[in-house]
Amino acid sequence: MTLPVFAKKVKKLASFQLFNLKLLLNGESSRGFNKFKKHYKLKGELGRGGFGIVYRAIRVADELPVAVKFIDRRTVREWGKINDEHLPMEICMLAKCAKIRGK
Repeated sequence: MTLPVFAKKVKKLASFQLFNLKLLLNGESSRGFNKFKKHYKLKGELGRGGFGIVYRAIRVADELPVAVKFIDRRTVREWGKINDEHLPMEICMLAKCAKIRGK
């Protein structure tokens, strides 16, 4: 393994560990994260932006690869409701689009 490849792997691992530490330090619900971990296995960071971090993951139920986006609640400006649960508007819009059939 070349040094640049090794450095990228270390950076991704460190980022993943830092994310877990931030969850604990920010007082995020460990119960919620434990529930998440029962359904998904995080594999590494795909990318990050101003609103969150996207990770590669495996859905436990069917072992399919998925992308998971973690959004800091403090950065959410608009909220919506699905089944009486307050969620970021981005999630509400995705839920509405999921009902649209493709061609």
